[in-house]
Amino acid sequence: MVTKRQAHYSTVCGFALPFLYLFIVVLLVSCQKTYDLSTKFAPGQLRDDFRVLRQSLEEAHPGLYRHTSRNELDRLFLEAEQSLDGPLDVFEFYRVLTPLVASVRCGHTNIELPDFFVKEQDSSRIQSFPALVKIINGKIYIWRGLTNQNNSLGGEEILSINKVPAPQIVSTMLAATGGDGIIQTSRIKRIEGWNFIKKLMPVVGLRSPFELTVADLTNGGIEQIRLDGIGIPELGQNWENWFPQDRKPPRSGELEFIDDGHVARMTVREFGGFVDDQQKRGLEGFYQDAFQQMAANRTKVLILDLRDNGGGDDRLGTLLLSYLLDKPFVHYKDIVANDSSFSLESRIRLPYKTERREDNLHHIIDYPNLGVVQSSSPTFSGKVYVLMNGGSFSAAAEVITQLHNHRRAEFIGEEAGGAYDGNNAGTIARVTLPNTKLTLLVPLMSYYLSVSGGEDNSRGVKPNYSVEYSISDYLTNSDKGMAVALERARLR
Repeated sequence: MVTKRQAHYSTVCGFALPFLYLFIVVLLVSCQKTYDLSTKFAPGQLRDDFRVLRQSLEEAHPGLYRHTSRNELDRLFLEAEQSLDGPLDVFEFYRVLTPLVASVRCGHTNIELPDFFVKEQDSSRIQSFPALVKIINGKIYIWRGLTNQNNSLGGEEILSINKVPAPQIVSTMLAATGGDGIIQTSRIKRIEGWNFIKKLMPVVGLRSPFELTVADLTNGGIEQIRLDGIGIPELGQNWENWFPQDRKPPRSGELEFIDDGHVARMTVREFGGFVDDQQKRGLEGFYQDAFQQMAANRTKVLILDLRDNGGGDDRLGTLLLSYLLDKPFVHYKDIVANDSSFSLESRIRLPYKTERREDNLHHIIDYPNLGVVQSSSPTFSGKVYVLMNGGSFSAAAEVITQLHNHRRAEFIGEEAGGAYDGNNAGTIARVTLPNTKLTLLVPLMSYYLSVSGGEDNSRGVKPNYSVEYSISDYLTNSDKGMAVALERARLR
């Protein structure tokens, strides 16, 4: 799951101009009628909702067949609709739709539970799984136990929960989780940690109390443990109070110099936000100052840390590239939509000029990042190492792809979370299904990067130096990726 970020946009001629990967949400149904979550919906109601979902995807999603063929999707749609032959509650219907929507293989396309359930889950009325987990080689390990402060369960492998084997839990969650192409690193990121807590009941159907079979890595024994669920607010407080080292720093960008300035580490956590406590200074000024400091220090090696950067304003990603590429370059070769406006229960119009061409698609002609991008000064000419993982998605994955395409960096970590030639994003429409109130998120624009260096556009950039973490590494906050980067930097 992608964490919510603050939306940044500008307004021109009365239009809000959403830049890539920022969810400028189109609200199609402003008021949702609540119902008892145990309500069973008749097959006719379910099929009505299903048809709205399918019609919305087929009308509006410009990359519906980008990573999955039309024949394959048609087959999956037919199988899913035929399965709606009896009454289902909202969670049972959700479990039919999530694997179907995930089969589109688009990391910006998603199906969400009704708002009133989300509010219930975020209150203390629903008791949730009280531990944060890591998924390693298909196995589930407890990373942060949130029932007591000493993390007594940390490091133990979960073999089953409520008699459901761990491999079945992992495979069910992965099948219900969207991501670009066939990239698994991003999907794993989206089912571990806090997302595991949120998804365990809706996706797998497991509720409190939780009967665990665990393997103790210390003595090799197998034991049974019962964990009572805890409300989300208390779990959040426990995590914040007991494990402050896990807290993500609020600044979107930071710079540090190592080895007397010979090596610089630039961390960009998102393409947006602020780099100062007063929230007045953004990444534009940060880049300028950072590269001037590198020039003054005669820095030879830059370690660019884009791990868990889920994206943001693509202009800021392109601006960063302009300091790293010493020649003008083209970032996007094309941006397309199925139409310039859509009839998704209410009329939606894209805030860009489009041109309909022979391929029957609407090509966007006035997007800010189209055309030639000039290099920025001072351009960094030294060696670049990029730290990345499955959480490097959207605009961050674009930066990684362009650096790979231009052979400008070496990469450390795991496969990046975004498909090589771009993705589907931009303006995101929210379509609320009329009966169950599930919400479909549909991106209305497909972005195609000007690149040619990928072996497979359904995959992300793969690392030159792969880094794998054990549960012990996570428990001790070992930064093996940075250690590899420093080792490589000091060889020069």
